[in-house]
Amino acid sequence: MIKKSISLFLSMSFLLSTGCKAEEIDTVSKASATAAAAQISFSDISYHWAEKSIKAAVSTGYVDGYDDQTFRPDQKISRAEFVKMITTSLKLPTTQVEGEWYIPYINTAVNGGLHRWSDFTSGDWNTSLTRMEMSRIVVRATQKELQDPKYQMPDSGFLFNATKTGIMQGLSNGQLGKDEPTTRAQAITMIERILKINKGEKLPVDKNAMAYAEVEMRGTNAETVWGMRTKQFPIKDKLGDGLDLQINKMIIVDKTKSDSAFNELYYDPNPKAGTDIYVIAYHITINNLAKKGDYTIYPTFMMSMTSLPRALTRTDDIQIFNGNDTGLHSGWIAFCVPKKDIEEILSRNDVPRIDLNIPQSFINMNEEKGEN
Repeated sequence: MIKKSISLFLSMSFLLSTGCKAEEIDTVSKASATAAAAQISFSDISYHWAEKSIKAAVSTGYVDGYDDQTFRPDQKISRAEFVKMITTSLKLPTTQVEGEWYIPYINTAVNGGLHRWSDFTSGDWNTSLTRMEMSRIVVRATQKELQDPKYQMPDSGFLFNATKTGIMQGLSNGQLGKDEPTTRAQAITMIERILKINKGEKLPVDKNAMAYAEVEMRGTNAETVWGMRTKQFPIKDKLGDGLDLQINKMIIVDKTKSDSAFNELYYDPNPKAGTDIYVIAYHITINNLAKKGDYTIYPTFMMSMTSLPRALTRTDDIQIFNGNDTGLHSGWIAFCVPKKDIEEILSRNDVPRIDLNIPQSFINMNEEKGEN
């Protein structure tokens, strides 16, 4: 048996959060704004989850209600309406031009680095704004370096930055809902958070939303859970001649938290593993490039992290396959690891590793002999 370890991490150093020091807030101005907000009354916002943010936004002056004394907080907001709101809230200069009412605000957003003409690939300015589309604008509004048109970032990067800084919270249990339309209440809440961040305040973070966003960006939620950054998935290695391994994703679930992101993917672990554990799951693909003989290959025996019981995924566990079955074999393999073991590793600035247990017969295999 040949054993080798692979690390999926970039370094052994913890990542430090980059929150800015909060500036002092003018208590007189804050008190005045609070008093003004208290005088605002709409017939449809009492006890609404965003009531406080709505009143603050209206008192600031970047959004209004309707003539019938309603605010319609759950009404979908269009792209044009949101761009007007955010450019007005940030007090960006606007030049009036002929044409549709929203053109000056769009020009301001583009000139101010909040929007790229390429951001919207379908629909028009009256189309409902999705949460994904909103994430691009709100992240640029808080990070000046991203306002440079030369700076490009994938959508997954915008989602991760929006959740990591606390601008964007998740929907049910942290789900991103990136293609869901944005409501007026959600839009205002985002803008109020932008204004707080730009004043130097630090916002609470929805860790589940951050975890889902990180998996979309990197293929893992390691930074969210452990504060450590991995290499970009997928990661490739070899299990032997003509047998390639690709690790597509690494998902970490804190089983001490019943509402942990991705918790629904796994059955309750074997009782022998205890309850104070992480489930660490890998989605892998093994590519059998050539026939190797009529015997069974057990992928679950070829990767290990611990001697404790493995965790079962609800679907798509990787299956055993015959050595003569060429092609791709994909699925999940998961391990139960005591939290104290991981904490001990991290405390010494080390990183968790995967052991590849490669049978000697897989090294320099001879297809004709079909060795096993």
